[in-house]
Amino acid sequence: MEGILDVLNLGRTLVRIAGILIELSRLIKGPGEHIDVPAITCGAPA
Repeated sequence: MEGILDVLNLGRTLVRIAGILIELSRLIKGPGEHIDVPAITCGAPA
C-alpha cells in the first residue's frame, strides 16, 4: 500500500511544481503574451 501512496504523492508534487512553473512563466512573460489563451478565448487561428 505504501508504494501506491508514494506514487500518488509524487504525482501531486509534480502537478504542484508544474503549476508553479506555469505561474512563473506567466509572471516573466507579462500579460497579453500568452500563446494558448488568446487562441482559445478569441477563436482565432494561431
